[in-house]
Amino acid sequence: MLKKYLLGGDTTPAAGDGVSLAYRPAPTHHKSSSDQRQASLTLKTSRESDASLSPPLIEAPEIPDAVVQSPQIPSPQLEVPQEEEEPKEDLAWQEFPIPEELRQLDDDVPQEIRNVVQESFDEQEATRASRMQSDGGRRVEAFEAANEEDPISAGNPGMLSTRSLASSPSSDHRKDSSISLSQESITTVGSDTPDASTLLQPPSADTSRTGTSKRLLAKAKATQPEPANTMVTRMESKFRESRERSSKSRGLAEFCYTCGAVWHTCACTEADQRAREARLIQERQDRENAARAEAEEIQRAIAAVEEAERRLREERAAEEAREQARLEREAKELAQREVERVERIGVRFAELRVILDHVGVQQKLAIEKRHFMQEEANDELQINLDDVISEREKEINAEKDVKAKENEKFVKQLQKKHAAAMMEAIKRHRRDQDGLFARELTEEESGGDPDMAKQMIIETLMPLQEQERIVLKEQHKREIEKWKARSQKAGRINTTVKIQQMRFEEEEKVARKVDEFNRQQEAELRWIDVLHGERVNMLAEDERRLIVSGNDLDTKARSLTHDHEGSDFNHGEGPSSSRHTKTPAIMGKTQDFLDQSVPGAFDTGSGIRKT
Repeated sequence: MLKKYLLGGDTTPAAGDGVSLAYRPAPTHHKSSSDQRQASLTLKTSRESDASLSPPLIEAPEIPDAVVQSPQIPSPQLEVPQEEEEPKEDLAWQEFPIPEELRQLDDDVPQEIRNVVQESFDEQEATRASRMQSDGGRRVEAFEAANEEDPISAGNPGMLSTRSLASSPSSDHRKDSSISLSQESITTVGSDTPDASTLLQPPSADTSRTGTSKRLLAKAKATQPEPANTMVTRMESKFRESRERSSKSRGLAEFCYTCGAVWHTCACTEADQRAREARLIQERQDRENAARAEAEEIQRAIAAVEEAERRLREERAAEEAREQARLEREAKELAQREVERVERIGVRFAELRVILDHVGVQQKLAIEKRHFMQEEANDELQINLDDVISEREKEINAEKDVKAKENEKFVKQLQKKHAAAMMEAIKRHRRDQDGLFARELTEEESGGDPDMAKQMIIETLMPLQEQERIVLKEQHKREIEKWKARSQKAGRINTTVKIQQMRFEEEEKVARKVDEFNRQQEAELRWIDVLHGERVNMLAEDERRLIVSGNDLDTKARSLTHDHEGSDFNHGEGPSSSRHTKTPAIMGKTQDFLDQSVPGAFDTGSGIRKT
């Protein structure tokens, strides 16, 4: 916003915001009479020139290298039509270069605006140094020395800090500036008719003077009396002197400190300037008082907060001390309870080990009792083997008789089949004979006597038919004899083989049972030893877990379970390969523990295996 304002925009900062110049184009004033003379001036500058011109407005005025003589305006004040004159209070918002002592009032300017202004200052200084190097530095150094010796600008730099918006130290910016006629005009007082010679013209090279001539001209002008019948303030006089000795001020716009209007279009006095300064000082004092009151309020609030924090720290320290004492006391109690808990767990697991030893002894006795009963059963099998073989022989003989009856029945069925085949052949032969008698013979076949021919054919056919029947009977007879012989032979062989095979099967069955019993007995004895070791390890692991978990026997011991998935103690042999997958809670009843932990558990009362 500040750069837009400095470049001639419509954004205007408030008074005391730290901006030294607020630019607004001067309004156009027209005289009502025709004898007034107008001088129109339009400043056309580039954006770069405007950006480089704005920063030096808060510095001391810079005296250019040459002074140009130009037609003077007779009156120090410009006559402005009443209907277009703007009131002073409407122009009070415009702020212009402030003296050094008033710059300190702008403490509330935001840092962003200060940064923008500082960047503009740096750019101006860089441009100025570039111009000094391009010009050789001679005339610039002479001008600065003359400016330091000038009593007018050195006595009160705040009064003479008004500068032209187009007075840039950059030669490039000066080249970009141009002057042309426009509708914005400055009306002078005392002129009858417009004259081209009286119009403001750009400076020319033939009217320039050196720095020494400028100082002499300034001193001469300072000693001249003020024109009669005029109200010229010291600020107006200083402005005129600065304008007359500046070759760049002619034809350009310069502004008033107090109201911000273009020079020669206002009548502000030093009283207005002092009133403005007093107002700014009062505003600064008001801001300082408000800031001081706010700071005192903040200090009181900070003191209250610090006091509250101090009390809070003391309370927190006391609470931490109490908490530390409580934690130490609880730690001691917890250690004592932990010792007691471990002792209780040790006592209880010692009892469980005694119970498991007793259970192991009972299981071993039950297994040995079952083994003894199985050995007696095996002895009975050996004793009853002959009786079993006799019974099996009877069964084989009975099966032989049944087989013989079946063979006889099959032979009878075969004979019936052969008889049916013979009857079919006889019927076929008779049909052939009947067909021969019924058929009409040709002359060639009959030879003149059909009956004789048929008789001869029948006599030839009948032996053939008889031969066919004889062959069929022989075939049937051989087939029946073959089946009878096979049945008798199979009966004799099958009976012997079956009896022998039956003996082998029974003896092998008994031997297999005995061998299986021996292996099962050995596996069960080994399994009961391994199971006892696993139970001991299980109790040790449960005791360790219970101690580590921090739980007591009364709350968690009854819920402990132990998974032994895939635990095959005898590698597929014995009862452990069928059901040994999970052990129960270690705090359960002894009988439940026995039934669930031992696969194929035993009833200790009867010694009979549960299935």
